[in-house]
Amino acid sequence: MSEKSTKSASVGESEAKGGLSVKISLLVYLIALASIILGKFDKFVSYFVAIVLHEIAHAAVANRLGYRLGEFRLMPYGAALIGVFDGASPRDERKIAVAGPLLNVVLAIVFAAVWWLVPAMQYFTEDFALANVTIAATNVLPVYPLDGGRLALAFASEKTPRERAYKKLRIIGFIVGAVFAAAFVLSLFYGLNPTFATMSAFMLFSAFVPDKHCAYKRLYGLAYRAEKSKKGLPLRTVVIAANAPARSLLRSLNCEYYTEFRVVDGAFETVAVITETELERVDGKSLSGTVGEVARLALKKRAVIKK
Repeated sequence: MSEKSTKSASVGESEAKGGLSVKISLLVYLIALASIILGKFDKFVSYFVAIVLHEIAHAAVANRLGYRLGEFRLMPYGAALIGVFDGASPRDERKIAVAGPLLNVVLAIVFAAVWWLVPAMQYFTEDFALANVTIAATNVLPVYPLDGGRLALAFASEKTPRERAYKKLRIIGFIVGAVFAAAFVLSLFYGLNPTFATMSAFMLFSAFVPDKHCAYKRLYGLAYRAEKSKKGLPLRTVVIAANAPARSLLRSLNCEYYTEFRVVDGAFETVAVITETELERVDGKSLSGTVGEVARLALKKRAVIKK
């Protein structure tokens, strides 16, 4: 359902080929047990397989684009792939995000075609086809970290700073979550639908609790830069005034380049040169000051490291 790093209670864990760790939330086992008791285990299996195939599609595209995958987590509300592609270029991010829902749509169409050729097959495969349609439809919602939200973030990041785009998506997530909450309340009077409550909780949580891998405080990490540098990472120099707000440094970062900042004074004389890596070492609280103050801190840390 998404490619992000999340925390969940898990009891099942195994190491897949290529070093991919697989973790399954305890709640998934409980849901499986409940589905057996309620006689709905066939539906559980259909959704389980559809979600796994959805994530395999994400993984296949990410791996082909050269991004490392470290962990696969299966949780009650979906699944997540954890790897070093959170700083992917907008184009790569779009390719990875669209792969999952696209596979679900293709599978649903294939099974619909099979029903037309062999009508008797519908009885055995209808749940699986419906699961694929549901997962695809849910994931195209423009709510981060769903695939639709990741697509929207990737497109928006090309025209506006990622920080601003992410904040707008959180607002959209809150609105959509509120709509699902209202739908759940209405369902209390016209037929209880717990799915509305689950979706509302997930979206509101995502809106109020920022994803640290997307928030502007998260710079493009060492592992990501090391991976991209294998293909060649262009160096970009940004000239910036010493009295400019420190957060301007963050807005100048671009995952397609390794950024070097040339800090200048009022006379346009260079007073310091700091790199993206040195900026990452600076305490986040210091970013409330000016570029000049951050540059001085970065240079002090550089001197300490050299010693």
